[in-house]
Amino acid sequence: MKHRAEIDGLRAVAVIPVVLFHAGFPAFHNGYVGVDIFFVISGYLIAGIIYRELTSGVFSLRNFYERRIRRIAPMLITVCLVCIPVAWVSMPPSDYLFFSKGLVSVVTFCSNILFWRQTGYFERASELNPLLHTWSLSVEEQFYLFFPLFLLLLYKFAKKRIVICIIGIGLLSMFLGIAISSSRPSAAFFLLPTRAWELATGALLALATSDRPEKPRDRLQSVAYLGLILVFYSLFAATPSTGFPNKNSVMAVLGSAMIIYAAVPGTVAARLLSHKWLVGIGLCSYSLYLWHQPILAFMRHITPYEPGALQTFAGVTLAGTLSAISWKWVERPFRDRKLISTPVLLFFVGTSAFAVLFIGIAGTIGAGFPNVSTTRSSQADLEQRLRSNKGLHEICDKEFILSDHCKTSAEPEVVVWGDSYAMHLIPGLIADDPSIKLIQMTKTACSPVVGLAGLNARDGYEMAAGCLQFNHDVINYLNGQDSIKIAVLSSPFNRLVKTSPQFISDSGVIASDKELVVKKFLETLDMLDKKGIRPLVISVTPANGMNPGDCLKKMTFLGKPLESCNFPLAESLVAQADEIAFFEEVSKTHQVVWLDRYLCDKDICAAAIQDTLIYGDRAHLSYEGSAYLGLTTKFFSKAMNDGWQDASR
Repeated sequence: MKHRAEIDGLRAVAVIPVVLFHAGFPAFHNGYVGVDIFFVISGYLIAGIIYRELTSGVFSLRNFYERRIRRIAPMLITVCLVCIPVAWVSMPPSDYLFFSKGLVSVVTFCSNILFWRQTGYFERASELNPLLHTWSLSVEEQFYLFFPLFLLLLYKFAKKRIVICIIGIGLLSMFLGIAISSSRPSAAFFLLPTRAWELATGALLALATSDRPEKPRDRLQSVAYLGLILVFYSLFAATPSTGFPNKNSVMAVLGSAMIIYAAVPGTVAARLLSHKWLVGIGLCSYSLYLWHQPILAFMRHITPYEPGALQTFAGVTLAGTLSAISWKWVERPFRDRKLISTPVLLFFVGTSAFAVLFIGIAGTIGAGFPNVSTTRSSQADLEQRLRSNKGLHEICDKEFILSDHCKTSAEPEVVVWGDSYAMHLIPGLIADDPSIKLIQMTKTACSPVVGLAGLNARDGYEMAAGCLQFNHDVINYLNGQDSIKIAVLSSPFNRLVKTSPQFISDSGVIASDKELVVKKFLETLDMLDKKGIRPLVISVTPANGMNPGDCLKKMTFLGKPLESCNFPLAESLVAQADEIAFFEEVSKTHQVVWLDRYLCDKDICAAAIQDTLIYGDRAHLSYEGSAYLGLTTKFFSKAMNDGWQDASR
């Protein structure tokens, strides 16, 4: 296929926003859309190469896969090999365990499946994963495995139906993505079946233009301009789209296809995209894509929270420098059969891939090697202390259950109702009053509001519907109990007051409405009052959007002071403005315990107090932090003695 400089420029347009998105630049909050552009380019180039070779009678699966190995494997394995020692010295055992699983998944072309099952692309924890970005390479590798065989069979047995078949697959892929985007949003984002429509768009474009006549340039100008507008709008839209597929991804795919189709030599779009700087970045785009995420992730591993602007700039600059070096000394030599023969290529790729696989399997079996040194052993103990705080027992999460594991007495007097922010209060309540008779009724990501649940693309319909049912089950249980006298309710309510564009109510899906959230929660509290159950609302813990728990792990591992993980209360007041406004409304008529009054002193919120680790993650209390809160402040006993008063901030 004839080299097109404008496609190199389009690669630059794709990779730059991805890098800056991962670097945390707010202006590039849609930068991940660059991956959609890459998929279109890949589909176009691969389908074009295969189809031209098929029509010329020179197509060979052996040659095709060798070219793919030369293009992908050397650089990918090089990055993995460099990451291994850096990960060893900068990652605690639990993170190194996940990194080891990532190594295995990279070599076996299934990192997208691993990350689909174990994490989310947009979660803050993902920023610490140096191999997160390899999910898109796995999608492309899976495409490379199946598509040549598919196209070869169609060419031999259904040549006239190739275009129709690709259109059909593309439509099925898009409809599948739309169908599961609410119930299985992570699967829709990460997996090939729901990404295939983007690759199919590029492939269809390649087949449709394989023998097209030359079009007048003036007719192509407007198409190329529209393509550029769609691409840049998708990258810089003021409001990021949620779920996948979404309007931004569709615009990016259509815009990319228009650019590839119409930005032919002589057009203004082609001249813009063929600028030497864009072409240069485009040529190095694969190396830049591979280097940037490990560098940024490892920087985050050695800093308390987010790296500063200067550090981030240095990281991006380092990624750019390494990409230029890698393109010249790794990518180009391995693509040239005259410089590196096929046997040498296969020996290098085979042995180095085996080494990466062996190290990954060893790290996985060894659980991150927590016992190989005193430092790693102490870190493993620290991670145990910072484990997820599920309250009485892990079984008390996710579903409505009346297990003995979830109560401290056969006749409980206190019900703890809410989401994970209710779970983490349990050790504190027990430390406050060791004789407390309580029952835990909690479900992750489910605020204690009867008749209302937040619906967003990340959590999906099934989770929202499950939350709605869970709260009905709780209130029905309480209606049949006489021993319960107090209800402790807690949640940040952020899915209802901040992140959900829609709600599920008893009457169906409705638009989000903050006033309705307050109304329905007050109705829930009134239900408890009428039943003779005293409601006590516990506010959200102070949080500034960072992760004090991760910070404590990192600083301990690196031997740095834990005080560097403390954060200003003012940052929390800004980050949690919507949640605080909600609690202020509730406090006008019902008792609210404000946790920042216990956890923050002189405008500073402590992640750790002396040897006690207060936070376990971004905003949840650790087991010992919760117990410390209850033992030293008696927040529950004080609230029971004080009674309600208008305690708005």
